[in-house]
Amino acid sequence: MRDVNLTFTTNGSGAATATTAVLPYCRLVAIEWLDGDLADGVDAVFKVTGRASGIDRTILTLTDANADAFYNVTNAVVSTAGAAVTDGWAHPIIDGKVTVTVADGGSVKTGGAILFLE
Repeated sequence: MRDVNLTFTTNGSGAATATTAVLPYCRLVAIEWLDGDLADGVDAVFKVTGRASGIDRTILTLTDANADAFYNVTNAVVSTAGAAVTDGWAHPIIDGKVTVTVADGGSVKTGGAILFLE
């Protein structure tokens, strides 16, 4: 297992984006959200970007993420017919970069996340 740190500073409107380098093909096990001094009401969306298909995939959405928190990240498993399997979960595959986009974080505030990969 290894970890990758993402840090960011919001602009005057409270928005920020941070992106990892291209990661070797792996699975995302967890994300530790580091609230830093962000304003209450901050929202964040984590996506896999820079994929060969060109299609971004959302892996975690946080609403009002006002405190440090640890998230075990999983996606529903689907059957061969594409239907969600109710008792199956798997860690998402990372096949590109991970990007976090922050909104409502307050003017010139800092925060971040630690990605746990295997």
